[in-house]
Formats: sequence, structure tokens, C-alpha cells
Amino acid sequence: MIDIIGQANLLPLDNILIAENVVIQTMQISGDGSMGEIKYKSIFILFVLMIYLSINTTVSAESYTYPELTAETAVLMDAKTGQVLFEKNMNEKKYPASITKIMTGMLALEKGNLSDILTMSKEAVFSIGRNTSHIALDVEEELTLEQALYAVSISSANDAANGIAEYISGDLESFAQLMNKRAIESGAMNTNFVNSHGLPDSNHYTTAYDMAKIIMEAIKNPKFREIFSKIRYEMPFTNKQSETRYFHCRNSLLQGKYQYDGIIASKSGWTSQANHTLVTAAKRGNRELIAVVMDNQSLNSNYEDTIKLLDHGFHDFLDVLFNVADLETKKPANFNNIEDLNLKPDENIAILLHKSLSVDDLEANYEVLESDSNEAVKVKLLLNLKQPNNFMYTSLGYIFLEAETSTEDIEDFNMDSKSTKNYFFSGLGLICIIIGFRKRRSNRKRKMYLYRNFRS
Repeated sequence: MIDIIGQANLLPLDNILIAENVVIQTMQISGDGSMGEIKYKSIFILFVLMIYLSINTTVSAESYTYPELTAETAVLMDAKTGQVLFEKNMNEKKYPASITKIMTGMLALEKGNLSDILTMSKEAVFSIGRNTSHIALDVEEELTLEQALYAVSISSANDAANGIAEYISGDLESFAQLMNKRAIESGAMNTNFVNSHGLPDSNHYTTAYDMAKIIMEAIKNPKFREIFSKIRYEMPFTNKQSETRYFHCRNSLLQGKYQYDGIIASKSGWTSQANHTLVTAAKRGNRELIAVVMDNQSLNSNYEDTIKLLDHGFHDFLDVLFNVADLETKKPANFNNIEDLNLKPDENIAILLHKSLSVDDLEANYEVLESDSNEAVKVKLLLNLKQPNNFMYTSLGYIFLEAETSTEDIEDFNMDSKSTKNYFFSGLGLICIIIGFRKRRSNRKRKMYLYRNFRS
């Protein structure tokens, strides 16, 4: 079964409605004719209109463009599923600068209470340079966690980030360890944080892909969305400051020259080592996207690259529902009786597919991960584009399968197969369930079991 919602070479819903309207008018005009004649004319006109409109709404690949970016690394991701739609050097390690504070904010909301009081230590205040972003917090100054979060998100306050770190973990080093633990849990495997704010350190790095995975986790919290999309905030007087502090957003995606409809969270960063960085999540209709750009020489280009990515994702992709059984499949050559196993899942899978492509451009590949003479065979089913494409990322994700087979077949597996990177998307991210199995008394030929838990 293949259901491509709004695919360019299928008849759009608007055109079907037009055809239906013409048929209705024809029936009204032909009121003096017999019902058989009216029915015949209606069906004929509808058929002709469908063919004509289908032909004239076909869009060729040449009519599309893809984002040409100035950023050294970038990624566009489906925020709900993790499917990578477009990328540029997304796994290259870079200095993040203040987009680090996305992790700081996420942990603060997960571990703390907004009304709790933070007390600034000498280290939290003076371990950052005075020429960096801060809100002039003083030693022993007290503020709420919520106030500190708005200072971090809007004013990119490094002193407030340190205050959050000490509040959550007791000291700055312990918080950095917590950040790295949470990064791994988020699927950010090429990230190492050493501080809460993102000021330069040779051991403080991440990738565009990892930052997309981190904010994908962060925006699951509605309060994170609220705080990291706020454009202004007033922080009342404290025990050390008698005047109100006013925070004003300088992120032009949220307000200003590059304001973009649908932003649900955004954080920018800059240092001389990192250059400009920007992480943004946006929603239009039912689609939520994440755009990350890193190592950009120009501030304006930072925004322009982000808009190019988001526009690409919102305008040039369609929701596609299909069954893996409909795909061309390549099975591992080193498995003697692979044809005896039913390795194709029967569930429909939903992905985002570029308008220039169809399900016919996809293929499924099997990779044997491990086997043991006394264990079931674990197989990875990878979905990819048949040919590299400038418009979208080639790898669409994978499903884990588990099969039981004969001992002689198991011995023929190649045990050195390399694992690939985990790019989950809707219908493909899988929780692999390992279960025991009963030994049969006959020739040990066993049934294949498929375990799947597709994410929505």
C-alpha cells in the first residue's frame, strides 16, 4: 500500500473539488436529459478533467532548488521523529558558543523548580569574563530559577547559566558531567560539554546533528518553548540590585529583519572561535522542524541559512505513508537461506519525502549485526534513497529485526558488519526487544520473529 499525501504528480485535492463542481453544474444544466445521459456526461467530464489536471500539475525535479548555505555545518530535521531531511557536514565537530545553553535550560526545567531560589557564588560570578554576555549578577545575589532561565534565553547571560549549574549539581564541573550524560541520552554521541554557557574551550564541542537531537528533546517541554521564544522579560529587584532588569531579545528570527512565522524555540551564539551558531525549532500546521547552522562567518547569513532550511522543509516535502514490502529489497548475500525468512514488516511507515521523489526511489537493505549458535539473528533493515539526491538526505532510518534460523545458516553470517549511525524517523525509530526462544527437536529450522515498536 502506498499513500502519498499531496504528491506533486498526483491530482491535488483542490483540482478534484474543481472537477466535482463542474460535474454538478453539468448535471444542473442537463436537467432536461435522462438520468442515464446525465450520469454518462458527468463521468466522462470528470475523467477528462482528472487526466488533464494531473498532467498539468506534474512538477519536475528541475523546478526545485535546494538550500545553498554559507554555514560550514548544518542540518534540517523533523522535530517529531528525528528524520534528517537535509544536511551539510552535520557530524563535523564544532564549537557551539551559546547554543550550549539549550542543554542548560533543558536540565534546569527537568531537575529544578521555577520558584526555587538560586544564590550566586563567587565562582559563578567571576569565572566568566566581564566582556562576555552577562546581566551583572553579584556574589550572594538571589534570583529564582525562572528569572535565571529568562536571563539565559533572552540575554544569553553566562553568569546566570553558572548559577543554574551550581543550583542543579552543586558545582560547575558536576553539572558539565550531567550535561554530557543527558546529551548521550538524547542521541548526541559526538558532543562534550565542559561548561554551562559555551565560552571557548578546546574540549567543549558538538555537531549540528547532535544539537538538533538535543533541542528535539528540549522542546518536548512546553515551558522550554515558552522561555526560549520570549522576546522580552522584566526581572524585578533583588537583594543586591535595587532596580528592575530589562531583557530584550536580539534574535532576529523572533523579532526584527528576519522574523519568521511559527518559531517555537530559538537560541543563537557567537564567539570568535565558534563564529555564529543558531538552533531553531519552528511549527507550521502539523509539521515541526529543527534547523541548526554552525560556524557561519556572518550574522545575517546565520538567519538566512536558517530560513532557507525551514522553507525547504515546510514547502518541499510531503507526508508519505508506505509499506516496506512495496520496496525493492537487497538482502545479505552471506545468508544461505535468507529467502526462507519473512524479513519484511507489514506495518505502514510514515516519512517526509521530497516532492521530486516517490516511493519508487526508496530501497531497503538488510545488514546482519550479530549471531550466535544459541541465539536468534539480529538484523538491521535500513531504508535509503536508491540514488544520492541534492534535495534530501539519503539515509531515511532503520528498523531492527530479530530472526531465529538453523545453526548452519547462523555460522555463515559475517560477524564483522559495521554499525551505522542512528537516524530515527516516524515509523522507523525502534525499541529492540530481545526475547528467549524454545529449541525445536526437529532439524532446528525455526520461525522468524519480528519485534517492532514504531514511534509516532
